[in-house]
Amino acid sequence: MGLTVNLQRKMAFLNIDVSFFCPVGKIVALVGPSGAGKTTIIRMIAGLENPDGGEIKFSDDVHFNSKSGISLATRKRKLGYVFQDCTLFPHLTVFQNVVFATNRHSEAKKLLAHFSISHLANKRSQEISGGEKQRCAICQALARNPQILLLDEPFSALDVINRRFLRASMKELKRELRCSVIYVTHDINDALSLGDIILPIVDGKVEQGWMREIKYSEHTPMAVRLPKLAIAY
Repeated sequence: MGLTVNLQRKMAFLNIDVSFFCPVGKIVALVGPSGAGKTTIIRMIAGLENPDGGEIKFSDDVHFNSKSGISLATRKRKLGYVFQDCTLFPHLTVFQNVVFATNRHSEAKKLLAHFSISHLANKRSQEISGGEKQRCAICQALARNPQILLLDEPFSALDVINRRFLRASMKELKRELRCSVIYVTHDINDALSLGDIILPIVDGKVEQGWMREIKYSEHTPMAVRLPKLAIAY
């Protein structure tokens, strides 16, 4: 089981053409320079933008197929989406934001505890920090019990401590995930830390050579310097 992606789209300054597979319980990290097309790729997976051609499917469920004319609405794709900019409901508390996505109080409490924000349950989004908002947003996305979890640079605006905490929390939670996770970042350290499969995206295409151009620190473990790269098909 997993997410199969085969997408083509011609844009004004970029032609996207990618193919990859993300098994359930694994994280595919789309990493590359800004403007490479990473966010557009996951927006197409989410149904927020339409490809010109290709197919998106989760196991046998087809979300998009250009030949057959299938294009499911976003709400029918059973996905969770965490944006770079937090999108919590400002009039709801942290707990209410998470419960809104699940209606199961026990599940909401479990997620808040895992991301160490149980003590903020009764606060509204304007009363908590940026890092705490992103923790809540991730809880909200996971509470939907998604088949596909899309993370669009959710740590990029956070301080080092919050980034480390969220990386560790996601890695620990990964053992329990029953979804395919696509994680977009331009930060190679985030990609290497979280990704089971690294998919370097340059100019809308998979460019494995981009990884070999990265300059690693002398303190970077050799196992990290040689990540498992995705094989496009």
